[in-house]
Amino acid sequence: FSTRTITVDTTSPNAVTLISPSDNASLPDVFNTYSWNQGTNTGTALTDDIYFYSDAGATLQVSTAQTTGTTHQDSLGSGTYYWRVQSTDAAGNIGAMSSIRKVIIQ
Repeated sequence: FSTRTITVDTTSPNAVTLISPSDNASLPDVFNTYSWNQGTNTGTALTDDIYFYSDAGATLQVSTAQTTGTTHQDSLGSGTYYWRVQSTDAAGNIGAMSSIRKVIIQ
C-alpha cells in the first residue's frame, strides 16, 4: 500500500509593488515600460494583469494586458492615465490590487 500527499493552494499572492514609472510621471507618446515587483507567493507560478484607466477612481478601463513577467510595454496615446497591477497564481488565487499611479503621456 502507498501513501500520497495532496497539497491544495488556497493562499492568495501578496500585492504587487509598482516600480516605474513613478506616480505623476510625464512620459513621451511612445511605447513606455511599466515595471513592478511581484508579492510573495507560497504556491504556484504567478501571472500579472496590468490595468490602465482614464480616471483616478479606476472605473473607466482603457486597456489591460496579462504577463508572466514583471514588465509591460504599452503605447496609450496622449492623455492622463492611471495604472495598477494584480497577481493571480496558477491555482486561481487572486491577490490584492497594487496601489494606483498616474502617468501623463505627452
